[in-house]
Amino acid sequence: MQLKIEKLATDGKGIARTDDGIIFVEGALPGESVKVEIIKRKREYSIAKLKQIIEPNKCRTNPICPFFYECGGCQIQHLTYPFQLEAKASFVEESLLRIGKIELSKSIVCEASPKIWNYRNKASFPVKNINGKVSLGFYSTSSHDLVAIDSCSIIHERLNSIFDIIKKNIQNSNLSAYDENHHIGALRHVILRTNGDQALVSFVINGQISRKQRDNMMSLAEDMRPVTFTINRNESRGNVILGRKTEVISGSGYMEAKIGRHILRYDTTSFFQVNSEQAENLYNYACSFIPEGGNILELYCGIGSITMMLAEKSKRVTAVEEWAEAVDAMKVNLDINKISNVIPVCSDAERYISSDETMYDAVLLDPPRSGCGGKVISGIISKNIPKIIYISCNPATLARDLSKFTDRGYVIENIKAFDMFPQTSHVECCCVLAIRP
Repeated sequence: MQLKIEKLATDGKGIARTDDGIIFVEGALPGESVKVEIIKRKREYSIAKLKQIIEPNKCRTNPICPFFYECGGCQIQHLTYPFQLEAKASFVEESLLRIGKIELSKSIVCEASPKIWNYRNKASFPVKNINGKVSLGFYSTSSHDLVAIDSCSIIHERLNSIFDIIKKNIQNSNLSAYDENHHIGALRHVILRTNGDQALVSFVINGQISRKQRDNMMSLAEDMRPVTFTINRNESRGNVILGRKTEVISGSGYMEAKIGRHILRYDTTSFFQVNSEQAENLYNYACSFIPEGGNILELYCGIGSITMMLAEKSKRVTAVEEWAEAVDAMKVNLDINKISNVIPVCSDAERYISSDETMYDAVLLDPPRSGCGGKVISGIISKNIPKIIYISCNPATLARDLSKFTDRGYVIENIKAFDMFPQTSHVECCCVLAIRP
């Protein structure tokens, strides 16, 4: 079957429109004529496998990663980088128009990442038994089929060197690979983090481990110094990677990194942006719209990555986060940076905004991919907060939430995309809203 690809979907697949409906083709680019094989038919769309490129897009390039066409970690390595930026800007614009019914007066710009390779400071490798061997890698697209890899082109060089050590020694650890179908086996994930020099390694374990297994981990930690080694226990079924209990095997159990002028301490379970350099650009942009000397509310603040920058400009910041461990980490970070004008609050955003009677000059939102809850949005609107800075990692939920604000009298003053995740289809965005004058 021959198709003409019209555009890219937000997951990086090519889209072709036919009399029989939309067809998604992984690996195909806009403007290309391709031959495909239909592998799945649904009522509203079909999925096809790319068999031959008849007319290639001039922006097509050869992926540098040998695992690209098998591994699901990256989606658009076959696009030249300028085209990646254009595509990501269009993802945001199309989501705003299609989902939020928001038409912008000018095109969105996507700011390039300072690094487009080896930029990730964190990697989470699922573990499976393949042909009797404990294997680490990434899942192929839309599946739980593990692709065992040798290295990754987008993670930091330090993480690749640690990954190589673990991969070569994991068979001697006496740890069995987790089987998600039967909920048996010890090792579920291997998580690696780095600040460029030091590293944090965490083995996510299903259940308890023996003294011999613990000793093997200690030996492995010695081979990777300087490193801090932890065990995270996750005995739940399902796809959640981390459990709530973490034990330090060696080292301090935490890492420190610098964002702007501030030092951020974080541990195994803390959220910390995977692209530190681009995160600083995003945070500077977001904070540039904060009114000087104002009373600011920050929701979904995590360990305080943006909070520190907000505090520099504000009279007072109320920083709200529901994960208790993250709030504790934020308090430590406030002490490290000698910041005294932040009030940390351990609460979910909906409960806090519903009960709080304080008036604020601005609110900064940085929710998870699911976006803001309805009560959060209605609470902000009812408080008549004059300025909203919304940071999002999901254009679809951003569009949904923005439409609720614009329906109630807010206007979009500024919006910009940031490429936090080069070679993938993911994009971060910052939107500034104000009450319509």
